[in-house]
Amino acid sequence: MAAVVTGQRVVVRGPRGIGKSALLDRAVALTTRHVRRISCTPGELDVARGLVGEVPSATNTYATFRELTRRLGDDDLLVLDDAHDCDPVSLRWLDFVLRRRDIAVLLAQRDDAPGLTDLTVSHGFDIVEPAPLNLEQTGQLFDDADPELAYLLTGGNPGRLTELRSATDGPITRTVVREVIGRRLRRLPATTRHVAAVLAVLGRADAELAGPLAGVSAHELATRVASLTAECLLGQGLPPPYGEWVRQSALDVMNPAEVTALRERAAMIVDENGRPAVDVARQLAHLESVDVSWTPVLKAATAKPGKLSPDVANRCLTLLVQRRPDDAEARLRLAESADARTAAGHLMAAFHGAADPELRAEAAVRYALTTRSAQARGLLADCTGLPDEQQLLVDTLTLWLDLIHPATTKTAVERAKTLRPPPGHDRGERCLLGVLAEANAIGGGTLETSLDLARRAVGGELVINDWSMLCATRVLRLAGHAAEAFEVLDTAVERITERAALSRVLADRAVAAMAAGDPRAVADARRAYDLVPGDSRATVVLARTLARLDEVAPARALLDGAEVSEVDQVDHLYALALVEFAAGDVTKAADVLHTAAGLLDRRGVPDPAWIMLWAEYASFSNMARRKEVADAAARRVVELANQWRSVETAGYSAITRAATMRRMDTQLAAEGAERFAAAGAFAAQAWAELVLGVFLRRTGDNQRARVHLRSSVRLATRCGYRLLADRARFHLVAAGGRIRVSDHGSPVLSGLTYSERRVVELAVSGASNADIAQHLFVTLRTVEKHLTKAYRKLGVVGRTELPELVTGLVSGT
Repeated sequence: MAAVVTGQRVVVRGPRGIGKSALLDRAVALTTRHVRRISCTPGELDVARGLVGEVPSATNTYATFRELTRRLGDDDLLVLDDAHDCDPVSLRWLDFVLRRRDIAVLLAQRDDAPGLTDLTVSHGFDIVEPAPLNLEQTGQLFDDADPELAYLLTGGNPGRLTELRSATDGPITRTVVREVIGRRLRRLPATTRHVAAVLAVLGRADAELAGPLAGVSAHELATRVASLTAECLLGQGLPPPYGEWVRQSALDVMNPAEVTALRERAAMIVDENGRPAVDVARQLAHLESVDVSWTPVLKAATAKPGKLSPDVANRCLTLLVQRRPDDAEARLRLAESADARTAAGHLMAAFHGAADPELRAEAAVRYALTTRSAQARGLLADCTGLPDEQQLLVDTLTLWLDLIHPATTKTAVERAKTLRPPPGHDRGERCLLGVLAEANAIGGGTLETSLDLARRAVGGELVINDWSMLCATRVLRLAGHAAEAFEVLDTAVERITERAALSRVLADRAVAAMAAGDPRAVADARRAYDLVPGDSRATVVLARTLARLDEVAPARALLDGAEVSEVDQVDHLYALALVEFAAGDVTKAADVLHTAAGLLDRRGVPDPAWIMLWAEYASFSNMARRKEVADAAARRVVELANQWRSVETAGYSAITRAATMRRMDTQLAAEGAERFAAAGAFAAQAWAELVLGVFLRRTGDNQRARVHLRSSVRLATRCGYRLLADRARFHLVAAGGRIRVSDHGSPVLSGLTYSERRVVELAVSGASNADIAQHLFVTLRTVEKHLTKAYRKLGVVGRTELPELVTGLVSGT
């Protein structure tokens, strides 16, 4: 600063926004000289006119310059801001002045505009280069955002920081980046801006490709790249996704048609330079359509999975299918990451477009697994001329489709009884073993036979992506061997990549987790639904988990908007009954299960897998004072338990009889709790402990009641079964018990409902109201209502006071 104030001739040099004008202002404020100041423009003699007044009429330039110079005083300080924009004639006059007069001059010049170099060197100007702000100084401007991110986006340049600060009062979002970077790009010369777009398209500063694509020499390319780097416009050093946002901004400022033309030209240049097909495909993937001549490149680029990112690979496959609708292999690949309806369309097209019988069979099998429809059976029947193993797969899948469809379940069970279990040496035989295991269980076969078949289906070196694995794991779970089932399901989740297949496995693991009281149930159910939105099976499983969490509104919304397949009708009704029960309408819950029970009866098979539904039906009917209906449902539970003799079914038999008998039988209730504990069915054990505690309380034995009710609270909380935990807690308080921290997690939150607790926890984590609404499948108004009630209960004014109150406590909930 001292050099600027006391210096005779000084040039302040630096990039736009570094503070050159501010430094001039400071110097002018501190000087005692007579200041003549102007911001330069390129009009002829505009600068001279602005400094000393009207230019005199003269016969020649020399006379004009002499007259202008005569008007200057020895005590004058000439201050030229934006001197790089000074017109050439005024620069010549300035040189004229400096050669003849000992006059002080202060210039501000952008460092990327070297037009003044000859003048400043010739006349011995001192150079002052303002330094950018450091990270600590940047943090003082961005105390509510990421200061390091702000520093990387601006290079510490005060002007850029001010611009960024004015665009946001919170986190730096994609919209903010696009707005600020776009504004800075538009100030650049067109050629520099074009180079930025080229680098964004290519993804790297490759002179061999970037130069020809931008239409500039290697030297000019290097100069433009250096300028963009200095301006922090290439996303250098930024963490994902900010670097990509910066690069994308270079394309956002262009006309869309120009971007398309640039992508097309980039693809040609990359291809002409002998680069791999995947590099060409990365350019083509951004186009709406491609010429047919590019199909060989697209085919080569997508031939090996993993070479391209999933999004780019899918886009390339889509372009390929646009040009070659009968490309069965491309259709099969596209189906792997599509939603259920889109995947079904691709698989059907692949089936009709494939000439190879094995490819047709693969399309038919995957179509059957995706849709589980009767139409799939027709496709499978058309698969002929296959190798023995693949033919066995097709025949087994046909049997499985008949098994899960209510109208054909009974005949499928009878047909399965005529088949001899294979040794299980190959994939086809393993699949048949899995389906036979489930068919035997559904049809009333013994537990021992089904368990043996299931273990043979998944034992040894398991081909983990076989769909029949799910049949086997259901039998293992039903037989009381949940640990074995989880081992297979966990391995499948780790290995499977296809969306539809992974969704099926996650949904089944969520059901297993619910039965075992494993808190993973909610996360698995959500992920299964997110992978294939709208899938009937994933929808009902997620609704069941939400009902257990007492999340009535989102669970009901899922079920109301679902397209329910015939296969999932009973599951859908069961989930709806749980929602009605959670909403407090036990009569309606019993009515819904009455409909579900009727559907099960019409199938004509015992199927012990539904013993829990029959037990809930008996319980709800009993609470609705429908004793005859409750007794009939209880008898069905006992029949299923006698047929399928597992520890868990014995528990259901005991607790259902205890809950529906006219006299409260604490011994049966205790037996049910013990059986469930032995089977590792902790959610059911929590229910049994609740029933036992209620019985003891009604007999006046509050001391023993509290023991079992507290156990119910503990188990239900551990299982994430909020609905059951709340009911057990109510009876615990009524029996004279106190709520301990371990019973309810955070004591601070103990007065909130579950929905209010979830909203508060997400708010404390930093989620906005909109984020919370999306995460919990509720409206923004509902979130605001829960927060308002929570503030009142917690005694806080608003969101800002929540972290101080809750932090360190919600982790135990």
